[in-house]
Amino acid sequence: MTIEKAIETFDNLKNNTSRKVEIKIFRDFQTILSNLLERNLTNKQLEKVESQLEKIDFSPHKKSTARHFSIQLSNFKTFLKSELSLITKGYYVGIGLAIGMSLGMSIGIGFMSLIGISLSMIGGMIVGMIIGMAIGQTMDKKAEDENRVLDIQSY
Repeated sequence: MTIEKAIETFDNLKNNTSRKVEIKIFRDFQTILSNLLERNLTNKQLEKVESQLEKIDFSPHKKSTARHFSIQLSNFKTFLKSELSLITKGYYVGIGLAIGMSLGMSIGIGFMSLIGISLSMIGGMIVGMIIGMAIGQTMDKKAEDENRVLDIQSY
């Protein structure tokens, strides 16, 4: 399936639903695909993307349409990350926050005897989040400079 055909299909799906969750998912798919059209993809990369689009099941799922396409969107983003090295906005910030928070809490536990358990864990978590966010922003900026960022928020 070509990128243009996929955009058209998601547009039809978006127009045939009234659920906000489904509309957002379809719009996110369209945004990603439009971003891919604007890039100078090689023929090989284009073939990979079109092959991945063929794997998407567009048949209606009455009960779980949002869940089904949410999983498809997540799989497509994973494909773009692994095969084309493309990421969404805020990708590294999210990872940096998670890692920084967990490492900060771990380090904070080491200072538990000095300032108390709650203050050390909270303080460590806050410091870890700040450091993780700073590192994540730096990596996001680097990816943006390399033109590897798709114009859609990571969630």
